[in-house]
Amino acid sequence: KVMRKRQRSKMEWIRPGYDGNDMIEKYVNDYFRKPTSFPALVYASQLMQALAFESAIEAHRAAKPHCMGSLYWQINDCWPTTSWASMDYFGNWKAAHYAIREAFAPVVALPYTEKG
Repeated sequence: KVMRKRQRSKMEWIRPGYDGNDMIEKYVNDYFRKPTSFPALVYASQLMQALAFESAIEAHRAAKPHCMGSLYWQINDCWPTTSWASMDYFGNWKAAHYAIREAFAPVVALPYTEKG
């Protein structure tokens, strides 16, 4: 109920009633074992967010010169909540903030494939 109250992302084109919470759960279940408690879901969703940021930033870096950078917003929250921010209301870094720092390091080794 807590997650549904603050969810603003509606994805009715997927199916009626589908929203951002359903999408979070889908990707968490795709990459991790199904969480057995609410705290485990929150933790797994933060790991999923970190992987998403890391993947996107590394893909952008690898696409140079066609893509010359990444920008993300919502660094912190203005109240205690579960959100896409990379820092919580109290200034604590979430998993994504650590992943973003590493993905934006001056030098990063990235796999590269050419023609498949």
